Amino acid sequence: MGHRGMYYHNGGWMYMLGIGIIIILGIIFLVMYYFNSKDTNKSLTNDHSNKIDSAFDILDREFATGNITEEEYLRKKELLKK
Repeated sequence: MGHRGMYYHNGGWMYMLGIGIIIILGIIFLVMYYFNSKDTNKSLTNDHSNKIDSAFDILDREFATGNITEEEYLRKKELLKK
């Protein structure tokens, strides 16, 4: 028992505490990484839909200002929907 007590007095408990903290931080990091990667995938999808919306807005603007004909407008609108 004397040897065991000496181990803990020499800082052995700090190593165990350090390992526990490292494990907990690792788990927290993995959970945060998982949720951030899911958010990134969602934002990429949202960015893509925003690009489509902005393309429709630009097309509407071009038609409204008379830069393209109605035929061109309808054809391009159908292409964007695909």
